[in-house]
Amino acid sequence: MNELGNDLQPLNPQLQQLRQEVLATKQEAEVWLKGLSADQLVWSPKAGVWNMAQVLDHMNRVGDKMLPILDKTIDTLRQQDKRYRGPFNLNLFERMFVRMISPNPPFKLPVPPAYVPVIAPEAAENAVARFLTLQDEWLERLKAMNDYDLKAAQITSPVNRLLKGSLAAWIVGLVMHQRYHMLQVKALKEAMPHPPA
Repeated sequence: MNELGNDLQPLNPQLQQLRQEVLATKQEAEVWLKGLSADQLVWSPKAGVWNMAQVLDHMNRVGDKMLPILDKTIDTLRQQDKRYRGPFNLNLFERMFVRMISPNPPFKLPVPPAYVPVIAPEAAENAVARFLTLQDEWLERLKAMNDYDLKAAQITSPVNRLLKGSLAAWIVGLVMHQRYHMLQVKALKEAMPHPPA
């Protein structure tokens, strides 16, 4: 990806808060997943409950589909020189969207087929490595979108053409969606019969 941000310009407060969320996600993943074997990563308390590898694969799939779209959107804002440091206020629909994919949603939405995890047990450890790398990629995008008008560009979901929102709504939603699933990872780790020390 092109370096679109200004390394000398601090992140605006909203992006800085999102950066802290991403850093927390990465730190938690490094701590909670450290030393787990492939068998532990694919352990589930019961049928129908995603295991840790599946949770990670789901988040990796979301990231892999969204990153190119974010890059294209940020590049367009750069070319048009649409700058604004915020604050970025989400509209009602955007706030509802973010709420539904954040921790403790009022109810669960069905997972789009493209985001349903399909991961072989032998690839479980690769899912961990990809997820940790993904966090660095989110941090790069947050820096790249700093100083640009995140409400000026609309993004359509790559898996549902009816779902549209501003770049601001998408980046908040994507970061908070990870926080939601990290609670699942934590619960699985705690429920494991013999978690490593």
